[in-house]
Amino acid sequence: MPALLLNYFGQGAFLLSGQQVINSNLFFSLYPNWALIPMVVLATLATIIASQALITGAFSLTTQAINLKLLPFTKTIHTHEHHEGQIYVPFVNWALYVGCISLVIVFKSSSNMAAAYGLAVSLVMFITTLVMIEVTIDKWNWSKIKALSLFVPLALIDLSFLLSNSVKFFVGGYVPLMIALSLYVIMKSWNWGEKHTEHALRDLGTLTIKNLVDIKKTAKHFVDKSVVFMSSENILDENSTVSTLEQVYWERVGMLPKHILLLHISRLKVPHATQKEYQVKKFFEDDKKGSITLVKYKYGFMEEPRINEILVRLAKHKEINIDIHPSQWSVHVLKPNIQLERRLSPKEYIKHKLYRFIANNATTQDQFWDLDAAANLTIQSIPVRIL
Repeated sequence: MPALLLNYFGQGAFLLSGQQVINSNLFFSLYPNWALIPMVVLATLATIIASQALITGAFSLTTQAINLKLLPFTKTIHTHEHHEGQIYVPFVNWALYVGCISLVIVFKSSSNMAAAYGLAVSLVMFITTLVMIEVTIDKWNWSKIKALSLFVPLALIDLSFLLSNSVKFFVGGYVPLMIALSLYVIMKSWNWGEKHTEHALRDLGTLTIKNLVDIKKTAKHFVDKSVVFMSSENILDENSTVSTLEQVYWERVGMLPKHILLLHISRLKVPHATQKEYQVKKFFEDDKKGSITLVKYKYGFMEEPRINEILVRLAKHKEINIDIHPSQWSVHVLKPNIQLERRLSPKEYIKHKLYRFIANNATTQDQFWDLDAAANLTIQSIPVRIL
């Protein structure tokens, strides 16, 4: 900050001195001829550092947006053995690449991009200050007087910068605003679809582990196979609700599989799972009627859970009743399918169309768990009705 402040003061002093600005470049006009090449090298290094900060920030924000269900899952590669935040997101990296090339083609020079840069930075500063008021009051438990007395003066300064830069809207300033608006629409649409999906699946899932055990005890016929259900719910006891997937299977097939394996996978905030990587809990077991088994599998952020490999390892343990041969498995995953039960408003209609488009092109659950090559993979399409 001191170096940046001195640089800006130096440029201001140079303008006030009335000296000639060479080639309309105020920064490089500050230096004598012998210092020009060293400053070009220094500016290049600063650009590399700034671009790295941009890339890292984009990766981090994308991951946070995924966790907040504002964006669909995107493949994330962890690059450091000990720090969870060191990540590489291929899709975001390529998006930045295409975006940077497009901006260079459109603006052609850094001076032409100054308007877009100035408006974007001043708007980010203003929004950040407003958000900090909310954070300090809601999260840090500051009094409103304390928060407002600190951040309102800063917000007024930021607002003055924003208003002065707003005149640049039609000379390039609209570009970052259009990009921001596009991302906002995408995030709102995805969040809207995810909320409707969660609500609908919650209403569908009324079957508990106890109900499943009761059905097992009274049933006379079973599907003679070991069926693996990917369970997103963290099942604790017999009163816990099973995932919609098991209930849909029961309603559609009309009978339960002989051996039911509920597989719940969770990621730890450590590089590798140091303790026992899985926990087994038996809810039901009978020589003739089969079993209901819950397996909680844990993995570190540096590990990539591959369901096929996990099941092969689990099959070797006697307490888990699945065949050691993958051809004898039946792995079920869920795919929600939004269906309209009422006439949507124009705003909801756009969200619905955009959500379906993103969902159809995003990484699916079976791709994430590397289930493409799994024998007898079944994707259960479940209707999600917007009432």
